[in-house]
Amino acid sequence: MVNSMGDMKSEAAPLVSISVLAYNHEKYIRQCLDSILMQEVNFLYEVLIHDDASPDGTADIIREYEAKYPEIIKPIYQIENQYLQKNYVDLFNIDMFNIDRARGKYLAFCDGDDYWLDPKKLQKQVDFLEKHSEYIACVHHTKVIDEFGNVHQSYEFPPNYNTRDYTLSDAENLLMGNGCAGHHSSLVCQNIFINLPKGIYMSYLQCKANNDIKLFLLLVLNGRIRRLSDTMSVYRYIISGGTSWSAGYGKIPNICLLTYNRLRELSQFSETSYGYTPDYTDFENELVLVSLYKLVTHPNEDNWNITRELFTLTKDKFRLLTYIPKFTVDNMVRHLRSC
Repeated sequence: MVNSMGDMKSEAAPLVSISVLAYNHEKYIRQCLDSILMQEVNFLYEVLIHDDASPDGTADIIREYEAKYPEIIKPIYQIENQYLQKNYVDLFNIDMFNIDRARGKYLAFCDGDDYWLDPKKLQKQVDFLEKHSEYIACVHHTKVIDEFGNVHQSYEFPPNYNTRDYTLSDAENLLMGNGCAGHHSSLVCQNIFINLPKGIYMSYLQCKANNDIKLFLLLVLNGRIRRLSDTMSVYRYIISGGTSWSAGYGKIPNICLLTYNRLRELSQFSETSYGYTPDYTDFENELVLVSLYKLVTHPNEDNWNITRELFTLTKDKFRLLTYIPKFTVDNMVRHLRSC
């Protein structure tokens, strides 16, 4: 057994490529990288880090690890923030800076403000995928904490996690799982991008939807995902500030139309690339009701325009009425966090 890969040679190709996205993660990046380097495995892995021109000390910390583990740590240090510049990729494809250079048969993920808990996490998941080639990926349960390290008792990601296989029908039911089989930090999957046809790859890049949901949709369009019962990673759910997805969305008063349009993007990608149109009707109808609720409780021009457009886009308005009795705002707001 080899711990942290310290005595493995760089000439051989890694079995796993681990993608780490970092931006303003000075407070968290050490814990993230240490949790990866503590992995007890019998195979080679590489850690591909993309620092998006962090203005704090994140890049300096990454350089320390690169100097100490040059055969493992493979960073990209951006000079200009790529999300703001909109060069090559945007927020929906930021992982591709790492995935496009990944050499591994498998991909794993851990954003710079998250971390892994179990030193055997990677070995367990790779062993499963090596023994069960019919599965394209596997995930596990994830603990959720806030930026201060407090456990979130009221928030689970994804909602209603269970250990049965995750399939295309599950990905369509965003009300149950947010379109994700598990949290990004729990995912180990086949490196589907190695042999992905160019047309599908370009369509994937052009799809403007949440990166996690888009990736999980691509995976289940190509196979099943096993959900493991272990809790082996931590998602740092930051909402009070900073640059996290959750913090950014908390600043948008009404994201219903934005979310609706991203569902349309997912549907278009799936239909164009695989000839399959996902059924997001339940979630779309809930979006209309949430928008209506926002209009009633906060009447203003923006909420009026968003609600009016959503009603216009709704195909079956009579069917929409059937969702009112089971509509709960608190539950729906939880789901909107990840769209």
